[in-house]
Formats: sequence, C-alpha cells, structure tokens
Amino acid sequence: MRGLAEILDENTALRRETASRGEQLRAQGEQLRAQGEQLAQKDDLIEQMQVKLEALERRANRFEEALKLIEKKRELAKAERFIADKLQPPLFKGEELHLPPRDPELESGEEEKPKDRRRRSRANGGHPRRGRRNLDAEDLGLPMKTVLAPAGEVPGGEVVGTSSTTSYRVEYTPGELYLVKTVREQKARADGTTWTAPDPFLLPRAMCGDGLLAHIVTDKFEDHLPLNRQARRFAQQGLSFGTNVLSGWTRQGFEQIRPLVRAVCLQVILDQLILSDDTGHPVQDRGDGKLRKGRFWVFTDQRQAFYAFSEDKKGVRPMEILRGLGFEGGTLVADGGSEYNLAETQLGLTRGGCWSHFRRYFTNAAVLEERAKLILPTFQDLFMIERELTELGPEERLAARLERSAPLVDGIYTFIQELSPQLRPGGLLAKACGYGLSQESRMRLFLSDGRVPLHNNLSELLLRQAVVGRKNYLFSRSSGGAEAAAGWYTLVQSAKLQGLVPGAYLYDVFKRLPSWPANRVGELTPMNWRLAVEAGTLKPISWGQFPP
Repeated sequence: MRGLAEILDENTALRRETASRGEQLRAQGEQLRAQGEQLAQKDDLIEQMQVKLEALERRANRFEEALKLIEKKRELAKAERFIADKLQPPLFKGEELHLPPRDPELESGEEEKPKDRRRRSRANGGHPRRGRRNLDAEDLGLPMKTVLAPAGEVPGGEVVGTSSTTSYRVEYTPGELYLVKTVREQKARADGTTWTAPDPFLLPRAMCGDGLLAHIVTDKFEDHLPLNRQARRFAQQGLSFGTNVLSGWTRQGFEQIRPLVRAVCLQVILDQLILSDDTGHPVQDRGDGKLRKGRFWVFTDQRQAFYAFSEDKKGVRPMEILRGLGFEGGTLVADGGSEYNLAETQLGLTRGGCWSHFRRYFTNAAVLEERAKLILPTFQDLFMIERELTELGPEERLAARLERSAPLVDGIYTFIQELSPQLRPGGLLAKACGYGLSQESRMRLFLSDGRVPLHNNLSELLLRQAVVGRKNYLFSRSSGGAEAAAGWYTLVQSAKLQGLVPGAYLYDVFKRLPSWPANRVGELTPMNWRLAVEAGTLKPISWGQFPP
C-alpha cells in the first residue's frame, strides 16, 4: 500500500509541475505574440519610412538637377553680376541695435488720433474742382496756331445771327509742341436755339490734341515709356500734366476707338486660322493696394493682331473671347497649355502645336543631358526647311513639307519613343519626351494643312511687347485701364505688322473718326487703311493737317 501511495503522490506532484509549466508556456506564448505584433508594427513603420525616404531622395535629385541647371546657365551667362564673397564676415555680430528717436509730439499725436487716409469727396468739403485750365492765360512759351471750324449748313430753322466760341488745346507734331486755338462758328436760329460747329478733335472738351494723344499712346504702347516719365518730360518743357490727366486721356481715347478695335478683332478671325499666347498682367484696383493676377491674351492671323484682358487664366476666358467674336470650328495654333483645352472642345477647334516650345524642352535638357543634344540638329533642319518655304502658297508648301519635313518628324518621334523607357521619370529629358508624345497629333497638324505654321513664334513676339511694357510700368491701376491697354496694343501692333508707322496711322485715324460713318469703321483698320492708301482711294492726313 505504501508503494501505491508514493506513486499517487509522485503523480500529483507531476500534475502540479505540468500545470505550472503549462502556465509558464502560455505566458511565454503571450509574450511572443505581443512581441510579434510589435515587430509587425515596426515593419509597417519601416516600410512607411522607406517610402518617405524614397520620396525625399527623388525630391533631392530634382533639386540637385535644378541647381546644376542654374549653375550651368550662370556659367554660360555673359551679363555682369555681383556675387557676394562667401568668406565675408557678417556685418552684425549680435550687437544690440538702437532705434533712431521719434518726435514725442508727433508720436503721441499718432497714438491719440489716427489719420483717416480716405479721400474726402468734394461734396463733403474735400478739395474743390479746379475746372479746365485756361491755356490762353498761361505763359507756356509755346507757338500758337489757329484753326477755324465753320458751322456749315444749319439743319432746320432760319439763321438770324452768327457768333463763335474759342477753346485751346496742346498739340504735337514730331519734334514740336504748340497750342491750337480753335474757333468754332455758332449760328443762332429764329427759335432761339444755337448750332455750333463740331469740334474737329477726337477727345471732346479736353486739352489734348490728336497729335499729342497719338504721341502719348505710341510712347507708352510702342516705346514702353510709362506715363509718369512722360509727365516729367512734359514738365521739362513747361507743361504740368499729372499722370492722372495723361491716364484719363488714354482711357477716353480708347472709348472713342473701341469700335475700330472691334473691327480689327473681326478681321483677324475671318480666315479661321489664328495663333495665340498669353502672359500675366498685374492689376491694382482694390483699396488695400495689393496686386491681383490678370491676364493678357493675343490672337493673330499673321497680318493683324488683337489683345484681350481677363481677370485670371481660367480656360473659360479664351473660350469666352473667341465665342464672343464668333470664332468656332476654326484652327488654333498654340502651345500645350491646358488653358486652351476648353475652347478647343466647346468651340470645335482644330488645335495645332508649337515646335518652338517642343524644341525648348530639349534645349533645356541638353544643359545636363548629352543625349538631348542628339535630336537638336533635326529640329534645326525642320526650321530651316520652313524658312525656305515661306514664299510658297499653301498647296505648294504642303507638298514640300510632306516630301522633306515628314521624314524628319517621323524620325524625331521614333527617337523619343525608343529613348523614353531608358529615362528616369521626372528628369528634364523625360519631361521633354513626355511633352512631345502627348502633343504628337497637334505637332503633326502642319503636315496636313499648308496654312498652319510650324510654330506660334509670332504670337510670342507680339506678346513680348506687353511684357516689356509691364517691366516699365509694372501694372495697371484698374481692370478698365488694362482693357484700354489691350485696345491700344491692338492698333499699335497691327499697324506695325502692316509696315505702318503707328503714330502717323493713329493721327490719321483720330482725325477721321469724329465724322466717319459708324457702319464704315472697318475701312480704317490698319490692313484696310494701308490697302486704300496704296490703291489711291484714301489720302493720308499728315501730322498737323486736318481732313478736307
């Protein structure tokens, strides 16, 4: 019996030990499971960090490539520039700066009563209206010429008496400023009313003659001279015209020539083939003085051009401009910008690409990537061929393109299709190939239509005039001013495309518009004006002259 009891005791002890070890194993299992979950979380975290690290490496590579491009371009540049010495010690080493003193009375007055910078209206006791200056009473030291404006036949009523009214304007002919004394005949009717001869100038009730207005407009919109500089130049000649006065004349003049600008726009779209481009044009017309991003658009048929202003770069803007003129179903040549996509789809336009933009991608990539240089000679051959075909008609030009240019285009696209898989995504050369592949159908349009040019360089050149002007006068003070600038650019640049002298053309048109029939204003566009002068049906009005 004793042996059986020992066996039972040993069995019990073994069961207890087995249970204890089972608990230990279970505890260890829980620990291992917890550690496994922690390791899994760490693996996920490591994967996330690796993704972020790869993104940072790609971004660092882009920055490194951009920096190399900038350094290369700086080495190639010939312009002089100042480069600060990196070893130069700092000018200030932490010394305490003492602000200059303020006047106690002025400083306390500013705190007690802040200035109200809002302009007070004349009705509320603001500055009084000075009215029109009496140029006759001022000793300006300018020569004076007299112009007589006869009243002619008086419509309706018997003439019982005559008189006259006199006004003065500042006028300009190339190299000379002078005063014009205008004597307008008045005739009194028997019923007590008076008939006055119309004023023979474009701007009613203004001190500005037509020659002076043409001079101001061409100085600003052809020679890019801001109005404040023109005002200083007039002041040196004894004429104190503020920039607000010159700006007012420019705006009033645009309102008078607005129908003529509209006629140019309608002529540009007549052939249903236009080139277009756009650029920024800041506008400041808010009370806080901040600039907002406006936009200038240019459209040309390669004979004339018109400009338009919009508040932003949204794709609906060019669509609204072209739809307002009735341009639908035509051909538009532009770069690959998405701002023209809506106009292309909504107006049913055929879109042509610009080979200059295409080539520019590879030119930039060639700064860092030798393989980009392999394609540039073929681009040059395309442009040289196109230069030789300039004088040909559309059918002959198309036949020559199919014979000489088409094989080069095929070779270019074969090259970039084979090269693209070998390139690192995001690189300059990869972007160049991607641009070309995405624009292939547009780039090939010139091979199916002899009228379509190889590029839209002309629209870029026309837009550069506004860009150079913007660098001088910086921005427009209102949307209306920007719209007026677009109108003046339309006439000035269209006159230059027609080989005209803008100032002489504008003076002639200013003299004709006051008495010109509204339904014949299209005859005065730069192209029609030149054709009429060459045909002898229109005699130009020279500076200082009046229409017969």
